[in-house]
Amino acid sequence: MVDKKKSAIIARRQARERLAQERAQQAARNRENEADLVDFLTLEQRLAAADSDRDAAIIAARERHRVTVEELKHRQGLCLARMSRRGETTTAISDRTGLTVREVKQLVSHVPDLEASESSQGVAGEKSGPSVAGRIEVLPTPLNFSPEQTAEANSHNSHRPRTQL
Repeated sequence: MVDKKKSAIIARRQARERLAQERAQQAARNRENEADLVDFLTLEQRLAAADSDRDAAIIAARERHRVTVEELKHRQGLCLARMSRRGETTTAISDRTGLTVREVKQLVSHVPDLEASESSQGVAGEKSGPSVAGRIEVLPTPLNFSPEQTAEANSHNSHRPRTQL
């Protein structure tokens, strides 16, 4: 009987040791899982922040694009309105620009008459107007020049006679 009692005690001790070892291993796995879960959730928040930053950048880029397109369309409308004010027909303007008559009318309609008559600036701040024979003079200027650079370049060319198209 002594052997039976002793073996039961040994079995209980072995069971406790194994359970303690399993609990220790489980506790270590839980700590590692918790650390990984914290990292995962932190990265999830960073992903959400990156998505939010991207969305904000897209919205800002779309707004800058909209404003730029609106400004350029307005300037195109000014050009077409000045051509129209000089007596060019909508059809003639359409033929020269490659736009439809409807597009020409639409661009011109967005420009108030007062603004078109007061504005004599073309692309990059150049002055344009009818030449000697009443034709429109075209002075090509790259869009990347500032108005000051364009004015300076035009002042150097003021001694040259203007040519007709």
